[in-house]
Amino acid sequence: MVSFGGYCVLSIGCALAPGFNTLIALRILQALASSGLTVLPSAVIRDRHSGDAMARMVSTVSMVFMIAPMVAPTLGQAVLLFAGWRTIFAALAVLAVVIGGWVGLRLPETMAHHHRQAIVPGQIVRNMVVAATDRRSIGYILGGSLVYGAMLGYINSAEQLVAEHFGAGKLFPIVFGAIAITLACGNFINARIVTRFGARRVSHSALLMFLVCSVVQVVQAWSPHETLWQFMPVLALNVCMMGFIGANFASIAMRPFAKIAGAASSVQAFLRMLIGASVGIAIGQAYNGTALPMTVSFLVSGVAALGLVLFSERGRLFARRDPSAIHGTEPIDLH
Repeated sequence: MVSFGGYCVLSIGCALAPGFNTLIALRILQALASSGLTVLPSAVIRDRHSGDAMARMVSTVSMVFMIAPMVAPTLGQAVLLFAGWRTIFAALAVLAVVIGGWVGLRLPETMAHHHRQAIVPGQIVRNMVVAATDRRSIGYILGGSLVYGAMLGYINSAEQLVAEHFGAGKLFPIVFGAIAITLACGNFINARIVTRFGARRVSHSALLMFLVCSVVQVVQAWSPHETLWQFMPVLALNVCMMGFIGANFASIAMRPFAKIAGAASSVQAFLRMLIGASVGIAIGQAYNGTALPMTVSFLVSGVAALGLVLFSERGRLFARRDPSAIHGTEPIDLH
């Protein structure tokens, strides 16, 4: 609730900002204030679910987290057609009030009493160290961060690719929206099938398919005659695979941490944002007028993610599930 309040107040401040420097300063504060809203969903889900039931819930939440950066520019442009930029921040303040009010009325405290700990810096640090060094999860955290970075790299490069490389600038909003829909479809389908097949089997299959599609994209990008209509279907399938990978990797990474869900979610969100943003910036800066830098980065990110998953799984893929994981009742051992 503090995060919602801070986000709302600072959104109003952005809407009333007298100058650009003030706006940037308020946006930095807004990012700090709203960081809890990035961390808490995973912790809340971990408090209430485990196993593949948790993966299903994470997939639903991931639809918002992963689609928002892709849909937001289109929504922002729609607002700017009818009003000034300040209206965007006013709308964000209203959304914060609506959603924060709904959470305050409908969401009970999810942390079990026997998992509560004193807010002591030393204990928090120890919990974070445990979360960051557990072999079962670290490969999925880092691998998922690289795939997320590849998606951000696509977002950073998309307009230049469509408008400059393929010469279809007028089609960019349609193309961008269509890719966002494929990402939503991936998360939607994952939420329906993950409890049947298991998060590991689904995500490992998606990662291998991601690699296959990435190889195809690289081969296509080498051709000087590649068209938008050759590029888009393979990209759409790859982005769809990101929907399966992101949600399931996040779920698997959180499974060992029922007792320290908040600390684990904080560490994982930090690494995901830091690595993802860094990779995304690097991909965007590498744009050279062709699709090659983006497609190669997809392939490199996928290969690295596969290696990290194999590290966490001790060299095995498609591990069999414990039957209790289907219902989210498998025993959790912090150590």
